[in-house]
Amino acid sequence: MNIRIFIIPALALVAWSCSHDAPDPVLTVTVDATEINAGQTVTLTIKHNLDGIAIYNGEEGNNYFNSAAYILAGKTEDDLLNNVYRPVDDSVIPLEYDFSDATVGATTIGCGYIEVVNANSGDNLMGSEAEIVNNPDTGGKMLQITSTHPDWWYQALRVNLNSKIGSNTNLTLRMRFDHDYLEDIYTGAQSADITTFGVVVRLAGKAAGSDEVVFNDNTVWDIYWQPSTSWSEYTVDLSRVVSEWQTGTGLEMETINYAQILFVASGSIGYVGNIYVDYVQFGDYDYVAFDTGETITLNNGPGTATYTHTYNTPGEYTIVVIGTTVGDKVQGASYTNDRVNATGANEYDIKRVIRTIDIKVN
Repeated sequence: MNIRIFIIPALALVAWSCSHDAPDPVLTVTVDATEINAGQTVTLTIKHNLDGIAIYNGEEGNNYFNSAAYILAGKTEDDLLNNVYRPVDDSVIPLEYDFSDATVGATTIGCGYIEVVNANSGDNLMGSEAEIVNNPDTGGKMLQITSTHPDWWYQALRVNLNSKIGSNTNLTLRMRFDHDYLEDIYTGAQSADITTFGVVVRLAGKAAGSDEVVFNDNTVWDIYWQPSTSWSEYTVDLSRVVSEWQTGTGLEMETINYAQILFVASGSIGYVGNIYVDYVQFGDYDYVAFDTGETITLNNGPGTATYTHTYNTPGEYTIVVIGTTVGDKVQGASYTNDRVNATGANEYDIKRVIRTIDIKVN
């Protein structure tokens, strides 16, 4: 049986106190088996003199090493104020791309995040209707898309996301245009009444448990942007398009592989000219909740408690048992002042002890 023991020092007390100190914790943990088959149950027998017991069985959501108790242990107040310690979902991958690694005149964009394609055939349009050029405003690089036939619905900006859907599904393009008006795409006459063009976003993605990338042309139809000659951020929430994709496929999207964006005409009115993109951003890091433990009910005073858990998935798990004893409240010269100005965990003498047991599930 592989059992490891750690002692966590008690929280600091004030220099003097009339309280009773917490007794030294006594915690003995035994298990009926450390190697089992999937679907079997392990039983812990816990002998103690404790006021509280928390147990982490090691499974997802109940893993001590992903808990606040473990991750935040020893962190100072400044640490907690100035840093983020919450775990992140590694499969949610935010995108921030500024074309700095692109090559002027190249027919592909080296990063692989961005493409300009024929929406009907998938052919690369870089080098013919789109190219990487120098950005005179920043000294960097930018993508230039030459919109010639917005009524043809084929010229698509494809953003390769390859990310699990997270809580933030905003896609932002920082763009500017050669001019801020639309025109009749057949006569060239400037439009006085129509000032915004339609934006059509279509998605490809994977359903949960599937490796098949499914493209669907279901989309929302109320996205309109107004061209500006100044650099501006244009944002679309892809969650609405995800919903339409799901309606069209009958699947539940888990991963967005790419978003295909078309700048289209309204009837014969559209944007004709150069569109410049110098920054693309999608999503954000997705923080997940700390794992939590289970508490078990204790009778007053020392005794024996039991805990059982069934493991259905093969793997190696670490059960962590945390025992706590608590002394009386620390009282200084002025109890009222203590309550107003010094409330917190350090009002009590707290002692903790940890026991761990490794379980192998075949």
